Amino acid sequence: MTNLANPTTAFIEISPNCNFNCSFCFSKFKSKKFLSLSEIKVICKRLKELEFEEVILFGGEPTVHKKLGEIIKTAFDNGFKVKMVSNGYRISNDLLKYFKYLDAISISVHGKVHHDEIVKVPGAFSRVFENIKKISEVCPSTGLLFSPTSQNLNEIFETASLFSDYISYFGINRIIRAEESKLLDNKIHYLINEAKRISKELGIISNIAHSFPYCKLRNISDIKFISSCKAGINSIAISNEGSIKICSASDLSVGNIFDYDLYNDEFYEYRKLSWLPEKCKKCKYLGQCFAGCKFSISPNYYCGDVLIEQEEV
Repeated sequence: MTNLANPTTAFIEISPNCNFNCSFCFSKFKSKKFLSLSEIKVICKRLKELEFEEVILFGGEPTVHKKLGEIIKTAFDNGFKVKMVSNGYRISNDLLKYFKYLDAISISVHGKVHHDEIVKVPGAFSRVFENIKKISEVCPSTGLLFSPTSQNLNEIFETASLFSDYISYFGINRIIRAEESKLLDNKIHYLINEAKRISKELGIISNIAHSFPYCKLRNISDIKFISSCKAGINSIAISNEGSIKICSASDLSVGNIFDYDLYNDEFYEYRKLSWLPEKCKKCKYLGQCFAGCKFSISPNYYCGDVLIEQEEV
């Protein structure tokens, strides 16, 4: 795994704030700074020079940024594929006009019954449902991201079915570093079966929208229902202060987009992959799995997935 290609995708945290308050969310911003439009223009220029091809806007919640429409257009005008992750609640008609410049959007929805309780906003589900109808008419590709908890675990297929006329993708998140993560990691095979069912019965592309170590799969053919995470290899994340991170779930800085040298020594050390567990280094699926979630244990350091050493999942 030497001579790795340079990253071509950048996740950009344009906003530190969110109008929802999901208990499982890993986005805990120390700074309340929003990236300004002028800073976005500098970032796009820098990424273009480095031959990046795709930017993914998220936060926090990107729709609380007052300049979101102009940010989308700026990224588009720089020749990037532009994608966005949102909770879909604050979608005005003025903002919707800019969604034609998006290549894809993923909306977080957590079930008709428990969504409002999970996000702690009364009436949120109904509003998001109506907004997704509008978004699907403008954006080329609209998808849902469902975060399973002990509350909504049985709502996965029902949710996909409810939105099936408006979406082309249904991702099932894997919650990390939260109170329920151990419970849900033990349900991974159930989640995979739900993704299979959605794909087969609804004709919607579905998978676990988060990395998971392939060695813990009961059937290796299920890898097509697991997202491959190549954080720090094919992608980087840029914080609301310009700090470069290996992954959006990490607090570890490996450089700054506004610095001349861009990456620091930690970034190059990570890409040597010497930190990988020995069993991963020898695995034929390393190029796809990359040791699962590198920050499943802590946001402050990278290592093999917390599940790798567990005997049974």
